[in-house]
Amino acid sequence: MTHIISNKTVSARMISAHFVAGGLAYLIVCVLLISSGDAFAGHFFHPQLLAMVHLAALGWITMIIIGSIYQIVPVILNVDLFSTKLAVYTFISLIIGIAGLSCTFLHFITGIIMQVSAVVLLTSLVSFCVNIWFTASKNKKENIQSDFILTSLLWLLVTVILGTLLVFNLSYAFLPEEHLHYLKLHAHIGFGGWFILLVMGVLSKLAPMFLLSKPTTEKPLKISWYLVNLAISLFLIDMLFNKGSLGIVCWVIFAFGIGAYAIFIISVWKNRLRRKVDLILHVTYKILPVIFVALAIGLILLICQPDQTFLNLCKVYGTLVLGGFLTGLILAQTFKILPYLVWLEKYEKKAVLEKVPQPHDLYHATWLKLQFAFFIPGLVMLIMGIIIKTEMLIIVGSAAMLISAVFYNLNIFRLICVKPN
Repeated sequence: MTHIISNKTVSARMISAHFVAGGLAYLIVCVLLISSGDAFAGHFFHPQLLAMVHLAALGWITMIIIGSIYQIVPVILNVDLFSTKLAVYTFISLIIGIAGLSCTFLHFITGIIMQVSAVVLLTSLVSFCVNIWFTASKNKKENIQSDFILTSLLWLLVTVILGTLLVFNLSYAFLPEEHLHYLKLHAHIGFGGWFILLVMGVLSKLAPMFLLSKPTTEKPLKISWYLVNLAISLFLIDMLFNKGSLGIVCWVIFAFGIGAYAIFIISVWKNRLRRKVDLILHVTYKILPVIFVALAIGLILLICQPDQTFLNLCKVYGTLVLGGFLTGLILAQTFKILPYLVWLEKYEKKAVLEKVPQPHDLYHATWLKLQFAFFIPGLVMLIMGIIIKTEMLIIVGSAAMLISAVFYNLNIFRLICVKPN
């Protein structure tokens, strides 16, 4: 499986640093969850919730994604990464921007510090997008996976630009519609455009690779790409110029796009040569249907009146997407990507001369099982606590997720600190 590893990118240590930083951010998010149980009782526009959401979306999920992209894109496109210096700048500025933005959101200190943090984040993610775009420009072959990834970068830029404008709007109130109108746009462009398209593109490459499967056709993938991008584009235009009156239409198009992608993923599973799958792939496929639950909640939110039930569903929706779907995929796929990276760096040259550990030997299998044993019930309790408005259940669920985060981080440090005999 070493063909997912590339020498045409940043160093293994640099990529590992993204996983370490992301893992620590996940740990902090779980600690904040435990101490912020009462925040779920009110409006979703709450300082503690804003801090946790941005730390999870940027410090945890986006950080891990960026580290993975540096490794995966050169493999998919068979080209060198455009600039390792830009990658270093992205990493450092991302940490600075996330730290500043999360702290100012937590204490809701609007003004210069929040604004500078937002601008630093903007420059960080722009540099990342430029780096990957120039990397992709070296490849002249058509590739549906690269289409998914490159368009997700476009939506990432839209998301972060809008987010920066929202930060300044808190101080100067210059946007024509109310702040929450643009916050809704910001969140959904980030979720549907950046995260979902990126996950679809990467998983459409990794799933057949790990399952030893060859799909009969990529047509569902192409249909999915067109429909999802159409839905997001229409949603953007509708929210900016039509006050969001076409929400149902956008939802239907997006749902059909996800459905087309599901057809592809099911085909990959059915046509696999590897009949016995490991825990990581098993969890990955079990988590994917969560997106349909999120879609169903999204539809309810579109037709629901903005009352207390609506506010509760908004929090469940966000928790399910960030804390369930995306976090679950990362908790699983980390141990498909990082072990091979570490193995390449520390064991590849020795493998031809002596017996060496395999990639799956480099992490602690029991810790991996415990990670999921605490994560899944913790997530369920957290969501149930939000639904029935029980702070103790939220705290217990958050504590279980914290234990899961501890096992995740222990395995990350075990991986990067392993020393060949």
